[in-house]
Amino acid sequence: TWVLTEKGTEVRACLTARGYEEGDDFPNDSPTMQKFSFRILLTLAVINSWVIETTDIKSAFLQGSKLDRLVYVKPPKEADMKGKLWRLEKCLYGLKDASRQWYLKVANKLKELGFDKSK
Repeated sequence: TWVLTEKGTEVRACLTARGYEEGDDFPNDSPTMQKFSFRILLTLAVINSWVIETTDIKSAFLQGSKLDRLVYVKPPKEADMKGKLWRLEKCLYGLKDASRQWYLKVANKLKELGFDKSK
């Protein structure tokens, strides 16, 4: 389905999958930082005079790793492709493992840059 959002005078469209129809036979976990850990990080930043910056990744889930499973979706009505299916190469918003694929891509990139994963 299409999800439309208005941001000021701009309208954005996002194609999403109906992930709630998927089974649970694949890993879909993605670690997140707890509030407590985030507060410690901010405290360390203040103590060490670190500069904190944030960013927003446009279409983050579409930037994830290639899917290691087969996922087919029906094209939206606007594509006018009745009786056909699309095979996804990368995750789409709405899939249960979309955030995991994004996490894996970021984790791999950070490892390439020499970062170590904390326990």
